[in-house]
Amino acid sequence: AKKLLDYMGTAADTVAMTSNITFGARLKITMGRLNMTQARLSELTEIHPSEINRYVMSHRVPTPGRAKRLAAALGVNASYLMFG
Repeated sequence: AKKLLDYMGTAADTVAMTSNITFGARLKITMGRLNMTQARLSELTEIHPSEINRYVMSHRVPTPGRAKRLAAALGVNASYLMFG
């Protein structure tokens, strides 16, 4: 995931690369692009900071409802976060 965060290819390259990674990695990449902290994402989504951390660390996958809240706060599609 760290390698992907440092990667600055085209949008098509990024989509191709992110389709085979975890929800947590896609969440982390998207947050990084927006310079968004876990604390800020927690504020925007009203999801507890420790739960956000579990998602980012790929220890847990959110419910569909929470995935929608995360996606809305990040300005992406929930399907992208969940499935790539």
